[in-house]
Amino acid sequence: MDAFDWALVLQTIFVIGAMAFIGLSVSWQQVVELLRQRKQFTRGFIANMVLTPLLAVLLILVFDLPVDAQVALLLLGLAPGGMNMLQFTTKIEGRLAHAAAALLVMTVIALLIVPLVIVFVPLPREPGEVTVLGTVVAVLAAVVAPMALGAAVRHRWPETARKVARPINLVSTIAFVAAIIVSASVKKEAAQVLTPTVLLVLVLFVAGTLLIGWAMGGRDPVRRQFLATVTSIRNAGLVLLVAMVIFPRAGVDLVVLAYTMLIIPPNAVLTITKMVQGKRRQKRALKGSELTGG
Repeated sequence: MDAFDWALVLQTIFVIGAMAFIGLSVSWQQVVELLRQRKQFTRGFIANMVLTPLLAVLLILVFDLPVDAQVALLLLGLAPGGMNMLQFTTKIEGRLAHAAAALLVMTVIALLIVPLVIVFVPLPREPGEVTVLGTVVAVLAAVVAPMALGAAVRHRWPETARKVARPINLVSTIAFVAAIIVSASVKKEAAQVLTPTVLLVLVLFVAGTLLIGWAMGGRDPVRRQFLATVTSIRNAGLVLLVAMVIFPRAGVDLVVLAYTMLIIPPNAVLTITKMVQGKRRQKRALKGSELTGG
């Protein structure tokens, strides 16, 4: 196996582990509760599946981008539900179960949309490299099967599911980091796709999705922060796996890798800022109650 094969194996391990973690962590009751909040769900759907894809298309039309970058941006725009969102949304007060359910719903949406785009939209690919429909089926199997298995384990043995979920998520995260490192090392010849213009567009895409989520979150600051994070973190894992399989010799995966590097800092700053503000409010409220009591 060469380095690219190892990168593909590591990325597959990440996707399988991430999907198994979702199945192990999310109950049907949590999903139903999320869908019952129709106003919030509608806002989230519009932000993720209408405004964000439109932003991606607008950036493609405005800027002169390489084809690889156009493909990556289009797929990212149509694929919500990035696993990294759990690292930030679970830190938001009262949003742990909501975050897990939102991740499951967004992942299912991505699974419905991305294969359709690959099969029916005339994206550039090397003829004879892969059978696209067969590859899509294989990718779906790598995603759906572990998620279904995880859900079955949670239903039958909930305590076991709780114990194994975190280790599986840890292994998945390590595999993703390793895949990024290996992929970057074997695609040096395709690094020319990461021009200053492409990096600028990725920054604008991240900033735009954060603003879209924040604006669609309504007046509640907690809901604004939650939707901003959910909207800005796209399903890079799924898109990266698709890119490595469908476009093995192109630079699509490098653009996705660059995107994964760019989404962490702003979401980390947003999360830490809100946590600090929340603690300050709690301290002020505590002091106020002490003065009132005194």
